[in-house]
Amino acid sequence: MFLAESRNCVDRALHPPPVFVRPDHTLCQVAYVFAEQGVTEAAAPAHHPADQPVGVITVPHLLHARRHDLTEEHHRERVPG
Repeated sequence: MFLAESRNCVDRALHPPPVFVRPDHTLCQVAYVFAEQGVTEAAAPAHHPADQPVGVITVPHLLHARRHDLTEEHHRERVPG
């Protein structure tokens, strides 16, 4: 079969290698990593890059979080203090 005969593995198809960020990175730090590495997503391992990923963060995730921050800032400005 195709899978049994194929000598290509996923790691040979990955280009560039995956980028990892720590779960405790701020979203700003993740944005800098994206810019520096020229990527639009990164895996967040539990403690070490060889660990099972906690999840994947992407540019749309960063934009969604920023929109949420802007909404909260706008709401705070409108509430009389």
